[in-house]
Amino acid sequence: MRERLRRVLDVVTSRLFVRGAFLAFFVWACTRLLAFTAWAQGTGPYVPRPEAVAGLLPVGHFTSFFAWIRGGGWDTLLPAGLVIILLALGLSVLFKRGFCGWICPLGTVWELAGELGRRTLGRTFRMPRWLDLALRGLRYAFAGVIMLWLFSVPLDQAIAFRQLPYMWTADITILRLLIGPAFIAIAAVAFVASTLFGSVWCRYLCPLGGLYGAVGSLSVCTVRRDAE
Repeated sequence: MRERLRRVLDVVTSRLFVRGAFLAFFVWACTRLLAFTAWAQGTGPYVPRPEAVAGLLPVGHFTSFFAWIRGGGWDTLLPAGLVIILLALGLSVLFKRGFCGWICPLGTVWELAGELGRRTLGRTFRMPRWLDLALRGLRYAFAGVIMLWLFSVPLDQAIAFRQLPYMWTADITILRLLIGPAFIAIAAVAFVASTLFGSVWCRYLCPLGGLYGAVGSLSVCTVRRDAE
């Protein structure tokens, strides 16, 4: 009995299980948002609006984040996005790549693509070290440019932006773009690239990963390898 319980605990606390659970929850929340949209348009039954999908609009909520740290007050209209950002930053400080490695649903998809490549091709290909280092700098550059731009927005404009009616439906607009043919084509290319070279988006392009990675450099939790 104890051995069986230990095996169950090993499964439910594994990174694959936890990431899969967060991915399933995010997909469920997106379907609920689409159902809520159908109700709002009079084509379906009532469904409560899921606020967890606020993570679809990180740029808008980062505007609220920088407004908050500059004295603009808490976002009382759409607080979920601000809460998600603060928790992700907190996880980065405490556990380095905690958000990217254990929670991010998009990262889970690309990691599964890399695992598919390793199982079908026997390996993923490595880029030359100089090119790998240069490309890894892109996500930090993207993160730096975006964050500096958001921080430079005047405080009154940042507060006004989070009160725009646009913000109430922006997650719905973005979700529709994500399930549109253009993004699906881009996602297919990224999936194939990830099967060949590993998680290309997370490693080279994701600006949020660059931000959380930079913040994670302050973390007290890190892996130190014993060469022996």
